[in-house]
Amino acid sequence: MAKFTDLPSLGQSLAGTEIAALVANVSSTLTTVQLPLSTIKTFVLAGTATTATNVASGSANQIPYQSAANTTAFVSAPVTTGTALIWNGSSLAWGNPGFSTGISGVLKGSSGIVSAATSGTDYAPGTSALATGILKSTTTTGALTIAVEGTDYQSPIGTISGIVKGNGANALTAATAGTDYVSPSGLTSTLTSYVTSSTLTSTLTSYATTSSLSSYLTTSTASTTYAPLASPTFTGSLTGFAAAATSSSTALSIGFLGMPQNSQSGSTYAIVIGDAGKHLYFTGATCTATIPANSATAFPIGTTIAFICSSATTLTIAITTDTMYLGGTGTTGSRTLAAYGMATAVKVTATAWFINGTGLT
Repeated sequence: MAKFTDLPSLGQSLAGTEIAALVANVSSTLTTVQLPLSTIKTFVLAGTATTATNVASGSANQIPYQSAANTTAFVSAPVTTGTALIWNGSSLAWGNPGFSTGISGVLKGSSGIVSAATSGTDYAPGTSALATGILKSTTTTGALTIAVEGTDYQSPIGTISGIVKGNGANALTAATAGTDYVSPSGLTSTLTSYVTSSTLTSTLTSYATTSSLSSYLTTSTASTTYAPLASPTFTGSLTGFAAAATSSSTALSIGFLGMPQNSQSGSTYAIVIGDAGKHLYFTGATCTATIPANSATAFPIGTTIAFICSSATTLTIAITTDTMYLGGTGTTGSRTLAAYGMATAVKVTATAWFINGTGLT
């Protein structure tokens, strides 16, 4: 065994095995031996260290741990990902973390600790038996219960034919004919009975002779809004039916006793259906009056329109796609009516007019 007297001199180095032997010897006598500081420095610093390349008895991908006094054990790397190193009671091994005591039911976490959740506190408890029907929850406890038909939801209607009515209690039922509504057959019978009753006949007869009805029939509104009865028979004088034509007219319609006037002072004028049976009086210096085509305004055959010029007016009477013949000559086309001139145009076919007068060329 090496002794302190065997220590190397200054500047001398020892191998690793020699240093280990010296340290073992020194550990038993170090308390009674004193060495110069320079010798200790040389002994420690001049030695050659040995680098450990492997833990004794270990291999690659292993974790060493102290399994007993002066004993090292090894745990190999796990073959399954997601596992952890746990103590199984006698040694370390890879596995899934468990709990020290058995836990059943719904789990909850609190501050990193997993424990069993409490029914009614941490979650709404389930019902003791399976329930059928529509589920509802309460606002106080969050528990689920069966909804009540007619209170929580509308009761099923079932099979109903005909008209449906509500009974005022969240339910629908079939309406009863004659009680909840008038049946079509009953309505027809009621109307027929009422229309043919002497009461209605007497009422209409009495009203037709009142001054109010007679006054209304003489207004222009009544004559233009309501069509007359077919083939009427009148007695006495007839008044109040003189009104301008709107969209159509016939040559046999009740006409005027005179020729109403339509005065124009502009430079152009398009003749309209309301001018039928009237005279057009022109007061401007020069003017053109145009008779529209039958496709645009279908004046009835027999329509008569008169043209009159004032003292300072020259009028051109034009026609579009239809034909206008000059009476006595048969020439066609537009005509010129001089001042103080008067002419009359008559429609003889759907697309033909005749015109003649004084001052007309």
